[in-house]
Amino acid sequence: MEPAAATGYADVVGVVATALTVGAVDKPDLLAEFASRGMRISGTLKPDISASGVAIVPGIFAE
Repeated sequence: MEPAAATGYADVVGVVATALTVGAVDKPDLLAEFASRGMRISGTLKPDISASGVAIVPGIFAE
C-alpha cells in the first residue's frame, strides 16, 4: 500500500469506521513526514492518536 498522504485520504485500512490509526510526530510535535494523514471520505480526520516517532534515542545503561 502507498502512504495515504499521496491521495489526501486515509489509506484502505484507515477508512474503516472502527479502525484506530496511529501516527508519528517529530521533535516540534509536527506529524512526521512518513506518517499517513488525511481524512476519511466522511470527513473524520486521521490519525486518531500519535506519539513520538522520529529520532528516538534509547536510554544508555552505564555500570
